[in-house]
Amino acid sequence: MEEDGWVHAHNALRLEISEMKNALAALTARGLIKEEWEVKALNETWDSHLEHVHSHHRNEDTILVPFVRTRYIYQEKLEADHKELEQRLSKLEKMFHTLKIGSKADDLHEEWKQYEIMMLPHLKEEEETALPLLRAYFTPKEFLPVIQKIMKHGPKIEMGSFIYAMGVDKFRNEFMKNEGIPGFVWFVDFKAKYKYFLKKFHQNVENLKAGKPIKKAHHDPCSIM
Repeated sequence: MEEDGWVHAHNALRLEISEMKNALAALTARGLIKEEWEVKALNETWDSHLEHVHSHHRNEDTILVPFVRTRYIYQEKLEADHKELEQRLSKLEKMFHTLKIGSKADDLHEEWKQYEIMMLPHLKEEEETALPLLRAYFTPKEFLPVIQKIMKHGPKIEMGSFIYAMGVDKFRNEFMKNEGIPGFVWFVDFKAKYKYFLKKFHQNVENLKAGKPIKKAHHDPCSIM
C-alpha cells in the first residue's frame, strides 16, 4: 500500500509541509525578517506549495472521485475536509503576502502548525479508508488512465515534488517502469519538473533555514544525467 502513487503524492505534500515548518521555525528563532530575499523566498515557496495543494485537491475532486463513484460510495467527509483546508489556505495566503522587512514570523509559524495539524490526519484518513476501497474495486489496469491523466495535466511543481519526495533513482528505476512510462520521458518531461521544484521550493527553504542564500542546497542528480 505504501508504494501506491496516491501515497507517494501525499508524501510530497507532507515533505513540503515539514520543510516549510522548519524554515519558519528558523526565521522565528532569528527574530525579525531582515532581508528582501527572505520575503521573496517565503512567497515563492508558499505560492509553489499552494499551487501544488490546489492541483492535488482538484485531481481528487474532479478526476479521482467521479471515477471511483462509478462503483462505490466515496466518503463525503473527505470532500468536506477539502473545503475546510481551503479556508485555512486562504488565511495563510493573506499572511504570506503581507510579509515585509521588519515582519515577525511567529504568528505565521503558529498558523502553519495548525495547518499541519489539519492536513496530516486528512491525508492519513484518505490512505486508510479511500485507498483500500479503490484497490478493492478497481484493478491497476483499470485505474491506470486516471493516473496518466493526473500526471499529464498537473503543474510542474506537483510532479517535481513527487519525484523529489520519492527520490530520483527510485522514481526512474521503479516507479516509471511499474507504470509503463518509457525511459525517454525523464529527459523530455520529468527532469525539467524536478529541477523546477529544486529551484522554486527546495532551494528557498534551504536558504531560509540557513539564514542566507547558499550556492547549492542539494546534490542534483540531473547534473549527472
